[in-house]
Amino acid sequence: MGHITFVIGGARSGKSTCALGLGSKMPGRKGFIATAEALDGEMKERIALHKRARPIEWKTIEEPVALGEVLQKINGVYEIVIIDCLTLWLSNRIGRDGGCDQIRAEVELLAATMKDVSYNSIVVSNEVG
Repeated sequence: MGHITFVIGGARSGKSTCALGLGSKMPGRKGFIATAEALDGEMKERIALHKRARPIEWKTIEEPVALGEVLQKINGVYEIVIIDCLTLWLSNRIGRDGGCDQIRAEVELLAATMKDVSYNSIVVSNEVG
């Protein structure tokens, strides 16, 4: 089982940069799972900025919804994986059909998967409320 590091902070507080800094210090192949969707011009610009800032050794997987399945699929491929960001993933899930029971099941799958994978995870999330 890999270690899980949780990076939380306000919007545009440097969470992604912090996660990349932490992950870059760790040895091994690096995967970056981006959950954002470019639904408007501002988000397209933010995604482009994040892509430009990401070091080349980070292999990017864009997955706004099926996060648990992707985490299972990449087990054994990477030694360190950043998930950026959990808040956007949950928002994407809420915006799709399925209801609370399905979302709860997907959260449980995500938690179980993260517990069982061999790679270290850095999870980025927003401070809300």
